[in-house]
Parts: sequence; C-alpha cells; structure tokens
Amino acid sequence: NYSPSSRINAGALDLYTADSSGAYQRVEPASWQLAQSGEEYVFELREPLAGRFLKVHSKYDDRDQALNFVDQVTFRNSLGASLKIEQILAFEEREYEYDPLGNRTRESVKLLGTKTQEYSYYANSNRLLTDGQFAYVYDANGNLIRKGNSYELVGESVLFTRTTGEDVLYWEYSYDLANRLVAVNKNGVPVVSYTYDPLGLRVERVTDGQRVHYLFNLSGELIWERNLEKNEESSYIWWNGEHLAKVEGKPTDSLAVRFFYHTDLLGSPMVVTDSSGEVVWRQDYLPFGERIEQERAYAYAQTHGLTGKEYDEAIGLYYYNARWYDPELGRFITEDPARVGVNWYIYCYNNPLYFIDASGMIPTPLEAAYMAQHVHGYSDGKKYPLRGDWVARDNMLITGGDGMIMGVYSKTHPDGTLEYALVSKGSSLAFGDMWEQTKSDWKNNGQQLFGESEDVIAGIAKSIAFVRKHSGIEITFIGHSKGGAEAAANAVATNKNAILFNPMTVNLKAYQGTNKDKAEKYSASMTAFIVEGEILNKVFGPISKPIDKKVDLSQKHNTKSWYIPDALKTINSIRNHLMDAVIWGLRKDGYK
Repeated sequence: NYSPSSRINAGALDLYTADSSGAYQRVEPASWQLAQSGEEYVFELREPLAGRFLKVHSKYDDRDQALNFVDQVTFRNSLGASLKIEQILAFEEREYEYDPLGNRTRESVKLLGTKTQEYSYYANSNRLLTDGQFAYVYDANGNLIRKGNSYELVGESVLFTRTTGEDVLYWEYSYDLANRLVAVNKNGVPVVSYTYDPLGLRVERVTDGQRVHYLFNLSGELIWERNLEKNEESSYIWWNGEHLAKVEGKPTDSLAVRFFYHTDLLGSPMVVTDSSGEVVWRQDYLPFGERIEQERAYAYAQTHGLTGKEYDEAIGLYYYNARWYDPELGRFITEDPARVGVNWYIYCYNNPLYFIDASGMIPTPLEAAYMAQHVHGYSDGKKYPLRGDWVARDNMLITGGDGMIMGVYSKTHPDGTLEYALVSKGSSLAFGDMWEQTKSDWKNNGQQLFGESEDVIAGIAKSIAFVRKHSGIEITFIGHSKGGAEAAANAVATNKNAILFNPMTVNLKAYQGTNKDKAEKYSASMTAFIVEGEILNKVFGPISKPIDKKVDLSQKHNTKSWYIPDALKTINSIRNHLMDAVIWGLRKDGYK
C-alpha cells in the first residue's frame, strides 16, 4: 500500500545536473538526501553542485505504477505562482592536518555528514603516494608523471590495474629537459600539449585541434592570446598585479567587446561584467582554488581563477609560469625550481586564504638575509656577497628623511619573470665617521614607537612611488632592526610581501599610508624572523605584536645557560641581534 505522497521519496527519485551544454550527469544518491516540510520537498546536498541545470526523475506515472526513469515531466502551478529550484549552501567546515614538513595528511569536510580523506607519502620525500582516491608516481626529478584511481599498492610500488574503461581516470604527464609540462594524456588519449619560449613561458597550447598562442609582459602576466583556427584574439589589462579588463577582438576595433574584472583581496576574479555593467560571469572558490558555483551568460569564456592565474579546465590545473598547481591537492605537481625551504611542493605555506605565490616560486629567507646584510655593508663601505642570482641595481640606494637608506635589488627568474626587493638598512653601531649616522638611526628607532620617525615617513612615500612606477612586478620589502620596522610600514602601505629580521617595533597606525584601515586590511605575507634572546625582542617583545607571522631562530650566542654571567648574557643578546647571527640561525634551522 502507498499513498500519492509516498511516491515522493528518496528511493523513488533520481537527480541529474547539467552545464550549459545540456549534457546531464546523475548525482549519486549518497551525495544528497530528501527532506519534507509540509508540501515542500527539499534536496539537501552534501557537496555543492557545479551545474547550471537540475533535473528530477520519478519512478511513478499518473497510474501510480512503478516504472523506470523517463525524460518527461510536467510542472503545473497556478497563475502568479512560480516554481523555484534553489541551491542553498549550508555552513561547511573544512579542516586540514599536516605533518612537520607541511604535507597534508588529513582533510575533513563537514556539511550534512563528515567526509574524511587521508594522505600518505613516499618515504624520505614530500612526494604524494596516495590521497585515498588516486595513486601518484614521480620521475627521478620529482615531476608527477602518472596518477590513476584504479591501482594496487605493494609497499611504495604502484601498479595501475586499469587505465581505460568506465569510471577509470588515468592521467599521464610528460616533461621537457627543463622539467616543464609539455603533454598530458587521459586514459591513453592525448588531451593537451604545450610549447615554451627560451625563458620558460608557455607560448602555445594545443587541444582538440585548436592552437592558441600567448604573449606575456615582463612580470609574467598574460596580456594577449589568439586562437589560430578560429582567428579569435583577446587582450588582458593589468594594474599592480591584478586583472582589470579583458578585450575580445582587436583593441583598436570598434567591434571589440570589453569585460571588467572584480576580484577579491587575493586577486582572484569573482565577477566579470560587460560594458553596461551586466554580470556575465560569476565564480566562487574553495580554499585552495577549486572552482565552485560558476555562472556565466551566453558564450563568455573565463579561464582565469585563483589569484588571477589561468585555469586549464582540460586537465584541472592552474598555470603558475614556473610550474602547474593542483587545487584539489593544494600542491604543485613538480618541485620548486628555486629549491626553497624544506618542502618544494606546497603552495603558499598551506595558507591560500592569506598568501599569494604569483610566480610559482617562494622567496627564500636566506637570500633576503644576505640582501639585508649587503645593504648595511654597502652604505658603510663594506662588501658582502649576495645569493640566488640577486643583483644590486645601478644607483641602487634610495635615500630620504633623517637618514633612511633603502637598497634596490632585482632577480630574473628562468621563466623571464622580473622580481624586485626593496631592502631597508638597519641601525648603525659604528663610531668615528659613522657616529652621526648611528645617532640618527637610534633616534628614529625611538621615534618609530610614537609615529614620529622621519625615516619611516620618507620610506613609505618612496615605496609607494616605486610600486606605482613598477606596476605589476612582484616586489618584496626586506629589513633588519630599524630597517625591519621601515620595511613593515612600506609593505603595509603598498600591500606587498615582507621579510623582516629582528625588527624594531613600529606604530603602523600613526603614519599616513599605514593608517588603521590599511593595517587591518593588509592581505600580503609578512614574516618576522627573530633570533631567540636577541636584544630588541627581549626589550620590546612584551609590547610588540607581530603583524603577520613570527618565526623563532636558533641563537648563535648563548643567553640561556645558568653559568653565563649576566653581563655576558647582555653582550650576547646584542650579538644575536646582528645579521651574522640571523644568517647563522637561518642556516642552522634549515633555511636555504
């Protein structure tokens, strides 16, 4: 026995979703449940649906007979009433766990239920072995070369049991001698291939017989592309590293169509509008860049996603110039070519809601430390080495204020991307000819606490001007001691990344350009490396709160042992403040 109301139940219904192409795919019953409230029935989804269309099938016809699902349905409603199908996302909680090297070991997604995913890695490496769904195989250079969802594990040996067939996903990745991704196959069928220029930038993409050529600016940002087969081209306009607009057609053509980007604080496009202000595309993202809830009008094509980088939908990866990034894993598929840090696969310190890795390469703290030491020696007539292909620019010193000194350094990456570092000189501790500079530095150290430092004011103004002049180029602010406080203020004023060493405290909210609003909205990355027991942190630490991330370094000179006289402890705390102690601590703690 059953009543008409019993026809509507989870066992009698099936759910399908489709994108704009109209190709429907069944939503697995385990992914949804049916709830009833009066005459209203609600499909509660355990995961968001990415499709634009939703279709419900019933097993019953008008004679109350159980049938197979059919593609026919009639909705009837009174005039003035409307049929609504809404997708309401309930509160979702995502939790990630990591090992000491930064590898993700567990992911939990809580919506209606809890979905857990475990990750395991090859021994003595950061290479992913399995995430519970796929197994992964790498070459000797650390490049991902195969992954598949039909496999057996024997220790760390992976045997792919099927590479074709229903529900089988088997991917193969090929690289050139420079470890650049050049081809991808899916289930044995070629999907896409890439060609790169001598600087390492991808200049051609071929898929389904369609060839697309690309052109980049000096910052590695895509500014032009053309589909040769369709004879279609688009141009992209950038400002200060963020997308502003896209022009479909030749920019000088009166028939060219213009679109405008609306991005979040990370530079990820959320909405695209046309010249009349109408929304033509809308997108949201999961924390590590997976695209969800995409909406688009007519045939508008949007390929850029997380932090403004291009997303290749054919393979599910983002192109980050130096390498390719997998948003589902929150990892790059190849090692960092700069070989920085202890883990060469992770993205933005596993904090994608806060940090941006524009070039696919993470700046090295040791390179920054050598620049901080170099600018101090340069201004004092001493010569110190630089690391990692960084060079001092001609006429490198920017000066101003009471005695502000800032050095300009640059580095050209293998892919041709140009990067700058503005390095603020720390406090002088010299006498004789340098006594006036020493007095000025320590006077400004005290004034920083009250927002009265002429050096900070000058540094902010010079930094804003430099960033505007070099719009779109990655710029990192670096500083030690007094220069650390100045670098922090400069970074907040321009919303750029910063690396600080034993920094002096700065009252950011007291300076124009780093007011309370800017300080609270700072969204770049700032890391302060502080040697344990160094004098500034020992004195000002209780009243000094890090702006972003603080990292404690091992101390070179002992201040902790009970048998050390207090006078020597004080001397050692001063010695731990100097850059040679910072560099020693970075090396001892494994930084490159």
